[in-house]
Amino acid sequence: MDWLSKLADKRAQKHRDETLVDSAAAEFWASLKDHFRAARDAYTRLYPPDDVQMQVQYNEVNAYHSVLKRMTLDQADFPAFKVEKDSVSIEFHAPATITAVYSTQTPPRTLYVNRSEEGQAVVEYGEENVSLDRACELILAPILFDDLS
Repeated sequence: MDWLSKLADKRAQKHRDETLVDSAAAEFWASLKDHFRAARDAYTRLYPPDDVQMQVQYNEVNAYHSVLKRMTLDQADFPAFKVEKDSVSIEFHAPATITAVYSTQTPPRTLYVNRSEEGQAVVEYGEENVSLDRACELILAPILFDDLS
């Protein structure tokens, strides 16, 4: 009954791989949200709202959904930043997919957490393995630096 042992081993390996990817994806999502907050803070230091007449807001809708918006001044309620210029809605779809959907003409972006041939969890965007910093750039740059796209 060698075949039975082989298939049982294959099933156990599949379960280990799925567990690796699931836990890596959840950790990556948590770290990515920290990077979003840090990017918002750094952007605000570089471009103070009063200087650029725009404010960047980051909100966590729930544990799996975040939104980053650029708000402009409301002329009717000056000096409040109440008019949305653009935004990106970022969602974690367990077990291992992250999507970014834009209010602009920017096409949606999808990142996947997978297992590499070496057995490590990797984050992929298209054919590219991406770091945490690169993932944050891919998602936020079309909003924060729309004039450079």
